[in-house]
Amino acid sequence: MPVNRRPVEEAWEGFDKSVMPDGASELQRTEMKRSFYAGAHTLFSILMDESDDGDDEPTEENLHMMRDVQADIQQFVKDLRESEAH
Repeated sequence: MPVNRRPVEEAWEGFDKSVMPDGASELQRTEMKRSFYAGAHTLFSILMDESDDGDDEPTEENLHMMRDVQADIQQFVKDLRESEAH
């Protein structure tokens, strides 16, 4: 029987270790975790809504949506890096 993983929790733990400052308060960590999970929920909802066509294989529309999501995230990271450079 497969082990039930918690991939979002695992991603949160990595994010927490790499991004959150050492002196972050418990309130800040709680709010960041809520925001992190809200983002994961939103992305999951977008992908599931787009793929709800009853077909097991991704359609061209599904792939296009995934590329759009990828481009959106890449643009956010680029903008974030540029804002930190100033």
